Amino acid sequence: MQNNQQPFLNRLAEKLLNTAPESFSTTREELHQWVKAAAQDALLKMDLLPRDEFDAQVRVLHRLQQKVTELEAQLKELEQAENSSPEV
Repeated sequence: MQNNQQPFLNRLAEKLLNTAPESFSTTREELHQWVKAAAQDALLKMDLLPRDEFDAQVRVLHRLQQKVTELEAQLKELEQAENSSPEV
């Protein structure tokens, strides 16, 4: 888990604790730790990736799409050349 997610998890746990009834006050710290651990576990199961990795994959995808378009155009030209050439 990345460090930049820790403040988010702390804020999430704190908000949930603030909405808990006062009768939970004796176990607030335990609840805080449980909520934080549960949220962290859920985020890990999501198999998320950092933004820079996502952006890199988007760039790769765009290059591949461009290459496929170029190859399709070349294939079309070859097919047209083959169809227009006289049979021997």
